[in-house]
Amino acid sequence: MAEHPTAEHPFTRALRTWEAWCSADTWRRVVAHAREHGQDLSALGDLEELTSGAHPLEALRANREVVELMMGWQWQAMRAAREQGYGWKEVGHALGVDAEQARQAYLAAIGRQERAASAMSDLGPLLRYDPRWRALADDNDADYER
Repeated sequence: MAEHPTAEHPFTRALRTWEAWCSADTWRRVVAHAREHGQDLSALGDLEELTSGAHPLEALRANREVVELMMGWQWQAMRAAREQGYGWKEVGHALGVDAEQARQAYLAAIGRQERAASAMSDLGPLLRYDPRWRALADDNDADYER
């Protein structure tokens, strides 16, 4: 029986592309600096391999994809923090925004989840959408602590 290759997740593929470009770019700068200072680079091995990576535009597309996917998943960690009793001030601080911006970002994400679940009613259970997630935006005890 033939094995079926496992498809690589788009996030993994994009992250791998971004990391390959970053690594090659770092090596290109290291090699250029070493050559400027007349240093022997023979111990580094195959400089062509070290300095080869994704094209910069391909790397930028990959970076955008990684950021978009990470931002799309961010609400899940926000939900988990709220379920564990953390206040919006703490969640916002972790995100580098204020409490209200964190709450609004969470509510926007929950709205997208609600729309996706209702648009694909047959997939709703698979999406594991829980209407109780919206209530996590309401103030909890941690939001009242000073």
